[in-house]
Amino acid sequence: MLYSSAKGPAGKQVVTARERRRVVKEIEAAYGISERRAIRFTGFPRSSMRYRSLREPQEELRSRIRELAHERPRWGGWID
Repeated sequence: MLYSSAKGPAGKQVVTARERRRVVKEIEAAYGISERRAIRFTGFPRSSMRYRSLREPQEELRSRIRELAHERPRWGGWID
């Protein structure tokens, strides 16, 4: 089962590990259940709850990409 959000109807799929952790925490708090049960309810892999990226955030690159997208919307659309 894919779960989109702890609140509201199904919409966008939860893709990133950060979003998955947020949804599981919301479900834990809302229903007073354990992390394992919340993960089982959502159908997410348990490994995604413990995952932490080792990569540097690359903020300079991200800001440059946003800058180019605003300069040339045809290339990159509107990125905020």
